[in-house]
Amino acid sequence: MTPAKNKWNVKGLKALRKRIRNESSMGRFLKAGFIVFLSWGKIEAATYTVNNAAEFNSLPRLNAGDVVQINSGTYGAINKTLESSISDDTTAKNNPVLVYAVTPGGVVVNAPSKITLSGRGITLAGLDFNANSGILADYLVGTASGSRYMTLSHLRFNGCAAGATDGKWIYLQGFYATIEYCTLTERPDTIRNATIAFMPNIAEGGVAVPRLHKVRYCYFGPRYAVPQNTSSDLDNGFESLRIGVGDVQTFDMQVTVERNVFYRSIWRADGATAGEPEIISIKSKGNKILNNTILESQGGICFRSGAGSMVEGNFIFGGGYYTNGTNIVLGTASENQGGIRVIGADQIVRNNYIANVVGDGIRAALCVMSGESDYNPGSPANNIGNTGSYQPAHNAKIYNNTFVTCKEMSLGLLSNDSYTNSSGAFVAKSPTNVQVFNNVWQGGNSATTSAINRDTSVVTGYTPIVLGGSGANYIYENSSGKYGWNGLSNSTYTTTNPLITSNFDNYKIPATNSPILNRATNTLVATTDIRGLVRPTNNVDLGCFEFGLSGGGLRPLLKSEVGVVFDGGPSSYPVAGSGDSRPTILTAALSGGSAGASYYQLMQASGGDGLLTWSVSSGSLPAGLSLSGGGFSPESPPRWGPSRLVFG
Repeated sequence: MTPAKNKWNVKGLKALRKRIRNESSMGRFLKAGFIVFLSWGKIEAATYTVNNAAEFNSLPRLNAGDVVQINSGTYGAINKTLESSISDDTTAKNNPVLVYAVTPGGVVVNAPSKITLSGRGITLAGLDFNANSGILADYLVGTASGSRYMTLSHLRFNGCAAGATDGKWIYLQGFYATIEYCTLTERPDTIRNATIAFMPNIAEGGVAVPRLHKVRYCYFGPRYAVPQNTSSDLDNGFESLRIGVGDVQTFDMQVTVERNVFYRSIWRADGATAGEPEIISIKSKGNKILNNTILESQGGICFRSGAGSMVEGNFIFGGGYYTNGTNIVLGTASENQGGIRVIGADQIVRNNYIANVVGDGIRAALCVMSGESDYNPGSPANNIGNTGSYQPAHNAKIYNNTFVTCKEMSLGLLSNDSYTNSSGAFVAKSPTNVQVFNNVWQGGNSATTSAINRDTSVVTGYTPIVLGGSGANYIYENSSGKYGWNGLSNSTYTTTNPLITSNFDNYKIPATNSPILNRATNTLVATTDIRGLVRPTNNVDLGCFEFGLSGGGLRPLLKSEVGVVFDGGPSSYPVAGSGDSRPTILTAALSGGSAGASYYQLMQASGGDGLLTWSVSSGSLPAGLSLSGGGFSPESPPRWGPSRLVFG
């Protein structure tokens, strides 16, 4: 195989600025333009052309800026470790190796395969793994231990039923890996293990070293799971996404899972209860599950082990599905669909919208679990595994969530696995210092008997949960007999409907006369709402939505906004020279504003390395307007005047 030489390659983005000019003094707002500066460097990078699996499997070690163009065709079995010679992170981010299908989706892999990305800075894009492909050994696509800045983009895994019956479709080790715009669907129940799994190890870095992987804008379609079998653990281990395992739960992984769609991501076509209750399973520390859309499924989001993770800004629709490509409607929900389950210490659940979730127990709209007093998370550095079944959800913070027509909130749920330890000693322990503030429960579900269900199991040495703090929660049921436990102190239990009835961006928000407006306590309150808009410092609304702020912001995602470009997803296909450190600006223009009126504009960008923020590089903002990390927000009603701004 003879590579061609590219004389010039884009080395990276030197500067990206957005210039905005206010062209009128009052009514009209801003016009936007982009100025992009590129730094060009002379690099002798190779371009390889691949026409079949044999040529792919024969690729040499790749260098910075190399491009592998894969022509369309049916490729059969691929078994290849793609190795990069890049030795530093800056080059890996700015001038990575690109291995891509020339026609997105035109490269069809139809036999069990294994592709591993090793070293630094490789992007793999555009391959289509069909039902005749599958896992050759352990995983289909993965990153090697210690690898850095790898990207998987616009890959479709559809069926992939051949090969091994235990393994992952995607398996990530190392640091700073990104999975974006991928579609993972129709995974059969004949294949056990997580669809996507993240796994750290001591050899590549200690437990305190963050891995900082990302999963974003992916579509997780049906993932079928075997039926529940209470006499065996073989019905478990079918998650759509798993971050760590119990024995590595002390690793500070800091994985971000954001803006993905999950539809039937744990499912049984026959309606039976799936044994797996976890769509997303968090089994390590410091992770963030942000702004995802979960539609009809069995299972939910679970902090299974580990500590200090966050679930924020997610939309969970029991029985939800798309119509006409633009609408989300609620069908008949399965009682096996759950919301958010909290296990382990120092977890945060805030600003989530959960509707029509009719499960109970571990599949309740919210479940905060008890566990064992002698639970031991283990020590990977000393090769000591964890012992016990559940760590109590000590210090959990639950605030500014909205629950609409759900069945149950389960507090202090105690599994019978936690009654005694392996020696037979009673160790059941309820969580301590759980904080519950500013949540709204708009009940009325016909299946509800006790909206707030406190586990009062009689077990030697066990005391049911007593909250460490609560306030300004609004619990509505159409009958006072359905309130359940009244231990949410300083809160309102009422038969007066909170009137979360207005339609907005495919979910419900409070009406203008809702009794939950301006009712929050500042003891524990979210500083933004579910859209990402900055809340005021006082008189905040209950629940996830701040009524007094105008603007769209973050919202439930549509199918067209996620997944591969060759199956209806967005046009964000990688091109040669586009390193990870160059973000793509998604906000092409700003909406209009008026003098004296509250104004908000969320500014969005995709890609880039680390947290993307906006800042003013020259000029000054009009009085009353501030630029936060995510966009413009008012400190007071703006007073517009002529202004010239440059920001980036």
